[in-house]
Amino acid sequence: MALIVGLIAIACAIVVFGVILRIGAATLRMAVSVTNMMLGGRDPGEDDFRRAGYDYNPTPRPASLAGLLIPMPGVLYAVLINIGVSIASNVAMLGAFYGTIAVLGMSFDVPTEPTDPEALRGVGLAFLAAIAAWPFATVVVLKLALPTTYVRAALVGVFQTVIAFLIFGAIGMGIVLLSGVQISDVPNAKPAGGSGWVR
Repeated sequence: MALIVGLIAIACAIVVFGVILRIGAATLRMAVSVTNMMLGGRDPGEDDFRRAGYDYNPTPRPASLAGLLIPMPGVLYAVLINIGVSIASNVAMLGAFYGTIAVLGMSFDVPTEPTDPEALRGVGLAFLAAIAAWPFATVVVLKLALPTTYVRAALVGVFQTVIAFLIFGAIGMGIVLLSGVQISDVPNAKPAGGSGWVR
């Protein structure tokens, strides 16, 4: 019985993970579409905007990414981009956090107490560095993977974050509304044979 329950739990986890990946791919594709609509641009497939191929690179490439529409990624490629963004941003955040701690430790006297103001200030600076590294890594991965310019990649990142918050916020609100009766709506239970709870 325990094995069956475990297999069911694993299957449910896989389904939920797949749904999250699919939603993430949809948010990226929507962000690319919104960015293209806002900034406009030329189709990267136009021959007059592409560099001619040569022996070592037979496929013609755009002479410049500036002014080009962002190519719409497929669903699977969008999933891979999101995974790459997650890995790169987490590595960048950890590197920035511990790198800042290491630099501060080499530059100043190490506080002896965790609650020392200098220690708290150092941890705060490390957190700020980690937070700043997250969008930087995201933009770099999006710029290289889509491919596009840094400005368009930054807009894609902003729009994807907003769209993801709206979608997952709506899902969360739906779960809360459908989860059952609110606690305040549950009538006060009384034990049998008595007029109220025993105090």
